[in-house]
Amino acid sequence: MVPQNQLDATLARWKERKDIRSRNLRMIQEKRYFDIDNPARVQNFLSRRGFSAGDAREIMKVNAGFPELAVSETPGTVLSLERI
Repeated sequence: MVPQNQLDATLARWKERKDIRSRNLRMIQEKRYFDIDNPARVQNFLSRRGFSAGDAREIMKVNAGFPELAVSETPGTVLSLERI
C-alpha cells in the first residue's frame, strides 16, 4: 500500500502543474510542438537523433506542425524525429 503522505505529495504536484499541462495541451492542439520545451532541450533531442545543429535550427523554425522532410547529408537517408 502506498503511504498517504506520498499520495498527498503526488496530488499536490499534480495540482501545481495544472497551468503547465494546460499550456502544453494548448500548444499541442496548435501544433506548436517545438515551443513546448526550451530550445536547448529541443536542440539536444534533435542532435541525439542525428540532426546537425543547422538542421535542428531549421526544423525548429517551423511555426506549426513538423517540417515536410528532413534529409541527412548521406544521400538517400531520411531522418525521422522519433525512432520506430
